[in-house]
Amino acid sequence: MASVLPTFEYDIFISYRHNDNRSGWVTDFVNALQEELAATIKEPLSIYFDKNPHDGLLETHNVDKSLEGKLKCLIFIPIISQTYCDPKSFAWRHEFCAFNKLAKEDQFGRDIKLNHGNVASRILPIKIHDLDADDKSIIEEEINGVLRAIDFIFSSTGVSRPLTTTDKREDNSNKTFYRDQINKVARSVKDLVSAMQKPSVATIAANSADRAIATSKRKRIAVNAAGILAISIVAFSFFYFFGFGRRMDPKIDKSIAVLPFVDMSPGKDQEYLGDGIAEDIITALSRIKGLKVIGRTSSFQFKGEKTDLRDVGEKLNVFNVLEGSVMKSGNKIRITAQLINVSDGVQIWSERFDREMDDIFAIHDEISKAISDKMKISLMGNHTQSDRKPTSSTEAFENCLRGNQILRPGKGNEAMPFFKKAIQLDSSYADAYTGLAWSYFFSREGDLPETFDQMYPLAMKVLELNPESEAPHAILYEIYSVYKWNWKIANEEYRKYLSINPLPLVGHALYKAQIFGDVRGGIKELEQNLEVDPINKGVLRLLGSLYGMDNQFAKGKELINKVIEMDPAYGFSYIDLAAINIRAGEYDQALKILERIDKLSGQKGFYSNLFRLSALVKAGRMEQAKKLYATMDLSKPNDSIGSYLTPSSKAKVEFWMGHMDEGFRWMEKAFDQKEFDVLTIRSNPAYDVIRDHPRFKEFMKKVPFPPID
Repeated sequence: MASVLPTFEYDIFISYRHNDNRSGWVTDFVNALQEELAATIKEPLSIYFDKNPHDGLLETHNVDKSLEGKLKCLIFIPIISQTYCDPKSFAWRHEFCAFNKLAKEDQFGRDIKLNHGNVASRILPIKIHDLDADDKSIIEEEINGVLRAIDFIFSSTGVSRPLTTTDKREDNSNKTFYRDQINKVARSVKDLVSAMQKPSVATIAANSADRAIATSKRKRIAVNAAGILAISIVAFSFFYFFGFGRRMDPKIDKSIAVLPFVDMSPGKDQEYLGDGIAEDIITALSRIKGLKVIGRTSSFQFKGEKTDLRDVGEKLNVFNVLEGSVMKSGNKIRITAQLINVSDGVQIWSERFDREMDDIFAIHDEISKAISDKMKISLMGNHTQSDRKPTSSTEAFENCLRGNQILRPGKGNEAMPFFKKAIQLDSSYADAYTGLAWSYFFSREGDLPETFDQMYPLAMKVLELNPESEAPHAILYEIYSVYKWNWKIANEEYRKYLSINPLPLVGHALYKAQIFGDVRGGIKELEQNLEVDPINKGVLRLLGSLYGMDNQFAKGKELINKVIEMDPAYGFSYIDLAAINIRAGEYDQALKILERIDKLSGQKGFYSNLFRLSALVKAGRMEQAKKLYATMDLSKPNDSIGSYLTPSSKAKVEFWMGHMDEGFRWMEKAFDQKEFDVLTIRSNPAYDVIRDHPRFKEFMKKVPFPPID
C-alpha cells in the first residue's frame, strides 16, 4: 500500500535493532499501532516494518538504493533502546541519520507546523529503555535539540524494561499504561499526517528557504547562537503569549513552567548549572505582566523524574513547559532549550547554541531579556530594569549557583561556604550576599539574635549593590519583624518588597495568621502563592495548618495528606496533621499519626512527644501524660534526634502539666531570645491553659505586639 501523499513510498517507517524484537515486542507494538491508527484516522496508512532477522537491511545490500524508496516516508518511528544509539549500528547510521538528512531536504522539511500552529518533528521516537547520558547526547547532537520521546518503559524497584499490554498502571512507578501510550503515538501521527496533507504556506516557504540557503549556512564557521535564540524567543513569545498566538489555537494560555535544565556533561557534575539557568529564566519571566510563571519550588519537583509533560501541565495548571539541557566541558558550554505545548506534547520551538563559559551571562541575558525586558517595553511602556551584569567572575557565579542548589531550611551551613567564596572572588556580587544572608537564616537554631545581626549588614550591602532587587527588603522585613519587633520599619520594608514583587511573602501570611490572628487573611495570601507554586510542599503544609486553625478540618487534612503523598519522609507534615486532629478533638487519630513519624526517625523525638502530650492532656488521660512527661528531659538544648528544643516548647510542656512557675521561667527565656512563638501568644490555643493566670496578663503587657491591621 502506497503513502497517502504522492511521491512518498510509505507513511511510516519503523526503525529498530532486531535484538529488541527477540521477544516480539516491536512486532506487538506495530500491530497495536495499526489497530489504533485504524480507529483514529479514516484513511489507512502504510507502515514499513522490516521483519527479517538481521539488523535492518542486509549489509551486502546497496544501502543507498535499498533505502532510497523505503526511507521516503512521512514519519520515522525509531524504537530507542539501550543499544539503538550505537554509531556502528545499521539502524542508527543508515536509517535514523539517513532519514534525518533526507527529511530536512524534502518539500516539507523535518519539522512540521501543525494545523493548530504548533511545530512537531517527523521523527517520532519511542523509548523502551532509560538511556545512558552518552547515548542521549548522540541523539540530541544528531537532531540538534532535546530528545522528546513517548516512553514505553515499565519501572519498579530493581526493574526497568519495555512496557507491555499486560502491565498494570498501579504497578508501574512511571504510571504509564500501554494503551494510553499507543493512543499518544496514533494522535501524534494523525496530527503530522493532517498537517502534511494541508501544509501551511508558512511551512512550505520556510522549508524552501531553508533548502536554498543550506549550503551557505554550512560554510559559516561561527554563528551567534544565543542571538538566534533571543530573536526566536522574542518573536515566538510575543505572538504566542500576548495575543496573536490565540488565533492559532484557542487553548493557548498565558502560563508556563520552566523545568530544571538537564545536566548532559560527561562528568555529570554540572547539575547546579542547569538549575541556575532555569532559575534565572523563571526570575526573568516572572517580571512579565500577564504571564503566569510557576515558581521554582513546584517546577523543580519534577527534577530527575521521567514525567509525561501532560502530567506536568495538569499538576502545575499550565499550558506550556520550557525545558532544556546543559553540557559543559572545560570552558565550552552547550545549552539547548525547547518549548512544549503540554496539551498535545508537541514541540512548539527549540534552539541550541554553543558558547564559551565566559559568555554565560550573555546567554542568560539573551534568553531572559528576550522574554522579559523586550516584552516589558511592549506591554508596560518604557519602564525597564537597568542592564546589570551580576558578576564579572564566572567562578563566583558558579559558586553562587552551587550555594543556591543546596540552600534550604537546615542546610544553611552547607551552602554558606559557596556564597563566601563567591564574595571573595567578587565583592560586588549582590546575589552572593543575598544567598549568604539566607544561609544564616536557614542555619539558625531558634530565633537567635546573632543570626539576624549577621543578616543585617548583608541585606544593606545588597540594597547598595542592587537597589532594584526585592531580596534585601524581604530580608529586612524578617529582621525587623521577627527579631527587632520594630513593626513600623518592618511594614515599610514589606511595602517596598511588594512594590517590586506583588506576590505576598509566605512568612507574612504566617505572621498574619499567628501574630495578628487574621487566619483567613493568611489563608488568602497562601492561596495566592499556590497559584504560581501549586505543589510547593512548604506552602501546602502551612496552608493546611491554617485551614485547621480556621476549623476547616477536612480541607486542612486533605492538603497535609497531599504533602505526605508527595513526600512520605517529610516529618513535620505528620506533626501538622496530628495538630489538626487534636484541634478537631480526634485524639486517638492524632496519636496514631504521631506513631508514624516515630517510625520515620526510629525513635520518639521531642516534638512528636510534645504533640502526644497535648493530645493526652486534652483527652483527660493525665496518668499517661505524667508517664510521658517523666521521659522528657527539658534541661537539654537538643533532643535525641538533634532537634533544637525552643524555650517556648518547654514552657508549653510545663503549662500543660500545671507547673506554672517553670512554664513562665521558660517563657521569659523565650522572650529574651525574641522567639517567634512569643508573638503568637494572643491567639495560639496552646496557651489557653494560662490565659486566666495573673502572670499571663503581666507577660502580655511586655510583649510589643504589632498593631492589628
